[in-house]
Amino acid sequence: MGSAVTAASAGFRTAYSRNEADLTSGTVADGWATASAVTRAGEAWRAFSGELAGQVRAFGDGLSQSARELAASDQASAERVSGAGGPR
Repeated sequence: MGSAVTAASAGFRTAYSRNEADLTSGTVADGWATASAVTRAGEAWRAFSGELAGQVRAFGDGLSQSARELAASDQASAERVSGAGGPR
């Protein structure tokens, strides 16, 4: 599950990077009264989406780490239980 979340984050970053130029007005809006607002909105979207992708990646990494720790804990418990019933 964690690796799937991390992969989704990478996919989002790739898709965003591939289409980033389409998300801004470039010089098309020069001279328009809304040009600065459109530019600020594009910058805010870029910052937000980058932060979101980072948070999703961190969440996926955390899920993967938790799964590894849980598996190690289960293994250690199983070893203790199986060792407890042996001859002394």
